[in-house]
Amino acid sequence: MARFDPNRWHNPSEIPNREVINECRTICGGAWTMFTDFMFGSNYDKNGMLDILKVDDEQREKISDINRRLLPNQNVFNLATEAINQIDFPEEAPSTVFGWKSFGEALFWLKNIPNRKEKLSLFEDSKFESAFRNMDSKSLSKLMLGMYSYSVEFDARRKKYIDIFIEQIKKEFDVIHLSVDENEVNVHYIIDILKNDVERSTNDFIVGVLDVIRTALPDKKQFNSQGYGHRLQTLAVDYDDTHKTISIENLPLEEWVNINSSIIKLYEYQLRPEDWNEYRNQLHQWEVIIKEKINEFNTSFEKLFKGSVNYMPVVPIMQNVLFERSESIKEPKSITEPLGIYGGKKRGTTNENEREQLNKKLQSKYELFFKSVSDFKGDIESFIQQSAGTLYSKAKSKTDEEHIHNEDAEYKSQINLYNAIEKLQLYNSQYKTILGNIDNTHHSKIETNTLFTTASIWKDFLNDNSKGERSAKRIFKLKSDFENKIIKDFKQASKSNSFSIRYINDKTTDNKPIVLIDGESPFWTLMGYKEAYQIVQQTIDNPEYTSLKYLMLQFWFSNFYFIQTIQKKSLNNQWNEVRLYNIKDKLFEELSFIYSISQPIEAKIIENLNIEGWSNLYPEFNDITKATEAYGKVLLLADHLYDLRLFDEIELTESDQEKLQRYIQKIGLELQDSFQVVLNSLVEWINMFPFDEDSYLGSEEEQEYFKAMINIKDHIFPEPKGDEENYQLVMNMEIISKWVERLKICTESWGIFILLLYGKYIDKHSKD
Repeated sequence: MARFDPNRWHNPSEIPNREVINECRTICGGAWTMFTDFMFGSNYDKNGMLDILKVDDEQREKISDINRRLLPNQNVFNLATEAINQIDFPEEAPSTVFGWKSFGEALFWLKNIPNRKEKLSLFEDSKFESAFRNMDSKSLSKLMLGMYSYSVEFDARRKKYIDIFIEQIKKEFDVIHLSVDENEVNVHYIIDILKNDVERSTNDFIVGVLDVIRTALPDKKQFNSQGYGHRLQTLAVDYDDTHKTISIENLPLEEWVNINSSIIKLYEYQLRPEDWNEYRNQLHQWEVIIKEKINEFNTSFEKLFKGSVNYMPVVPIMQNVLFERSESIKEPKSITEPLGIYGGKKRGTTNENEREQLNKKLQSKYELFFKSVSDFKGDIESFIQQSAGTLYSKAKSKTDEEHIHNEDAEYKSQINLYNAIEKLQLYNSQYKTILGNIDNTHHSKIETNTLFTTASIWKDFLNDNSKGERSAKRIFKLKSDFENKIIKDFKQASKSNSFSIRYINDKTTDNKPIVLIDGESPFWTLMGYKEAYQIVQQTIDNPEYTSLKYLMLQFWFSNFYFIQTIQKKSLNNQWNEVRLYNIKDKLFEELSFIYSISQPIEAKIIENLNIEGWSNLYPEFNDITKATEAYGKVLLLADHLYDLRLFDEIELTESDQEKLQRYIQKIGLELQDSFQVVLNSLVEWINMFPFDEDSYLGSEEEQEYFKAMINIKDHIFPEPKGDEENYQLVMNMEIISKWVERLKICTESWGIFILLLYGKYIDKHSKD
């Protein structure tokens, strides 16, 4: 059976209700979709939104009148009705997955689109059973939706084979337990850590799974989910995006979503710019408006600061409280079809899958640009409105003692301005990438320095400071002061220690702030890292989020990159990337590798900084790397198993229990293999570098090494270990729970142990 798709429209200029919708758009602007009753499958509370927006009775009546004059939304199916009436439906059952899926879609539309077709007869029971057993869950859900929608007889067959669908869901998505009662569906699934599929712990993944189930089981009212195996205690990752409780109203059918989206895109197609040139012109018009508003803001306040006895110079700024945000500038027609699909071959010259792939490529090409426009536009327009309201409120506070100033609006105005400054960088960069070929000058470009001036002015006004430099120079001075301070302190620290610290931030580092620490040994490199971190943290000095210093830091120093070398060579050609907010809030001792992300140094930076690696000289370093990777895997798998203990809170069926146990055994074998690699390495290192009392007493580095080793030896096993030679790892949830806690203690020493171990290898080869 060929696929039936009702989204085959006539000429976009002939869309029903266009003139009536135009009236609503005049009243509501871009929010017209929220107040017109054309949506299919929607329980949207229009009146509730009108209440929230405090829309007056006159406007409400206009909106009601518009909706009374709308033609019935079923009229959009007029052409589809004609097509259905002329189509001869096959009398034999489909023979492919695609055929059965298309059959289900046809059943759905036959029920929901007016037509004169005779009622379809059921196929043999065995045909449906075979189809259910051979279809993937998403295709099967479309068949089941159609059966539910079409008739009681078809729905009876759907209900008969629901268990097959459930088993298919469980197989495809690692679901251990799926329960269905009168109103609810509950999904409990494992995030198989060995598959290394990060997507499975995301919101989009589980919502997609619940959407498939909602499509297949449309008679249920609520869909719940919980994932297991991703809430990692050892790594301090406990945020859970897999826990969902979603009502059926919040999982609209894809069929209705597509129809609604098509209507909107068809209507708005005529509003799109013809091509990139027209799009650029519209964007320029908006940029000019914003530039004028910002320039007016800056010059008006300068007049105020020059000694005005009243607020008259900034009255125009107060009037921005009435500033109307412009509608978003829509994608050009030249890259989209009337249904909003990115341009490519004409319909009918390529198959559906090729069109979909082409659409995705083009969407990814333009998506970042359109998002950068939207993000910057939203923040800068919010600032223009909020600063006006805040200005009025501050002025009123001077003359009205009873007036309560809106501190929240004041705070948001500053945050939105800072966000706009940050997002302007990406917007201007994307503009050059997408539009640079037709506009290499960008005369209407909004400059970052202009907004830096705005930020300085606004901060001084809010702080009642009439003195000081109110220009971009002030922000640049904050940057130079910050860099000069850390450079000075790095030099001072380097003079009196067995390590050196350098700060580099120029073209050679791709303008990334890099802190390069070199030590005589791994121990001193670690001490240098700690010292450098503390110097940066002290220089940051925990500024308020609304301070100009924080604006400067967020703009230029959102990440710091620490590179550690020993005798001018890197151990593994990696750097530690540390976020600004972590340096701001966390002591060095509180860092874990979650907060201090270790990543390969960019190849170009390695070349520019002429960084050599020890591993090129000593192949044994690769063995340390393998052991470290195995230790990381032990942490990960133990934590993973620890999270699976929460399945004990669910009443599992016997088959659920068997599936869970098979999975636990699989993970257990992987865990044992990795654990053995770690144990073998530790034994090798103990034998290679035995304890020597004289060296121990005479070296702080030696003391730290054995202190770390003993802590690892005492805590790396699931339970305190005796002197037995052949240790067997026994796995159960009680032992795993204890082991996770012991591994937390072990991990405190693992990093410094490995670092100092590198030093022992270097010393060993130096003496050979």
